[in-house]
Amino acid sequence: MSFGSVAGHAFFFLRRAAVTVRGAADADSPLAGREAIAKTDINLRPDPSRSNQPVGKVEWRSRVRILKMKGNWAEIEILERGRESRDQDANARGWVDRDFLDLQ
Repeated sequence: MSFGSVAGHAFFFLRRAAVTVRGAADADSPLAGREAIAKTDINLRPDPSRSNQPVGKVEWRSRVRILKMKGNWAEIEILERGRESRDQDANARGWVDRDFLDLQ
């Protein structure tokens, strides 16, 4: 077996493992239940993907609670808005990229 063949098998295995880990939402994540502050305005998504339209916005300095994680995405609920929302019927729950949250 050549090195290229071994490397190819290892790459395939690692890709499959990464897909498996990213595939399931983890309500038991150590981040579940933690509070965080939005570092900037963040698009709130209906699911953990940028391929769909935002359903709302998390304003800068909003206080949120992380409900569960899926990869680098956090399902959150907004506890306190950083500023008044223009949309009074704005969603208070959805998915955001974890990189835009500052854990408390």
